Amino acid sequence: DDSVYMGYSCLLGHDPDDMTPDPAMPDRLTVSLGYYEGLQKNPQHREVTDVEE
Repeated sequence: DDSVYMGYSCLLGHDPDDMTPDPAMPDRLTVSLGYYEGLQKNPQHREVTDVEE
């Protein structure tokens, strides 16, 4: 079972240069990414067909 260290350096002040397991860190961590609001049209979305440089 491979581990994913996405954002690991920001969790609990872990040193980003130290990739060894931290004994104070739990084996598994659940991160809440928000909640589902359903699908709806995004009024901020703009399609760009021509790009000027």
